[in-house]
Amino acid sequence: MNETTSLTLVHKERLSDSLLRLDLAMPNQSIWHFHEGQYATLSFAPALKPRHYSIADHAGKKTARFFIRIGNRESHTERYLEQNLNTGDPVELLDISGNTHIASLDESAAPLTMIAGGTGISQTLAFLYALKKRQDRRPIQLVFGDRLLNDNSLLREVLEHCASLNMAGLVLCSDQAPTLSQMADINIHQGSVLDGLGRIEAQHPDTVYVISGPFPMAEAIIEALKLKGVTSSRILSDYKEIAPQQNKDRSHGT
Repeated sequence: MNETTSLTLVHKERLSDSLLRLDLAMPNQSIWHFHEGQYATLSFAPALKPRHYSIADHAGKKTARFFIRIGNRESHTERYLEQNLNTGDPVELLDISGNTHIASLDESAAPLTMIAGGTGISQTLAFLYALKKRQDRRPIQLVFGDRLLNDNSLLREVLEHCASLNMAGLVLCSDQAPTLSQMADINIHQGSVLDGLGRIEAQHPDTVYVISGPFPMAEAIIEALKLKGVTSSRILSDYKEIAPQQNKDRSHGT
């Protein structure tokens, strides 16, 4: 994208104490164009720095969903989104980018493991939409920490997609795993991320990893995978592109 696009907030919903959902519409009833897995750079107000947010939706719609962490009172952006942004307000779309997306994933039969933490589930949902649409039958595993999602609403949506895919397993780093195991007929394991990765790598040594979530988590997981001998060609993540902005935002409280 080379030009700024003026979007409109058409839906705002607080899903939990720490999670906000925003639905943004393109102008003039036009549709969103992107590859599932990419992120948008959004500007909510002139006084706030633009920020990157994964698009938690599939392309070709007039609206797109975003799930945003809130609750940090030191963040001007989070306070603005929570208290000042209202339905009907304009939001500027500055860019859509990211190299970790559905088009970067070939259609081979190589197993796929998606690792998401917190609002990183946004990218996971986008991938699941696209995989379901193209009827991809490769073995898929999901490793997810759901600390933000106390109501399980997004995990329920994930499980609905899983029912249509060749879901090999779901590792939840959460005390809610037993409850979730009653929601789907798939293997749900409770445990740490690193334990889950060790089991997956032993069972599927050719798996491709897609990693999304907070910078410290993504960095630690990638380092752990490399220590296990996983090559860079099997690790897909945009955290290095997003991380410098995230760290700068934290230091300036935006």
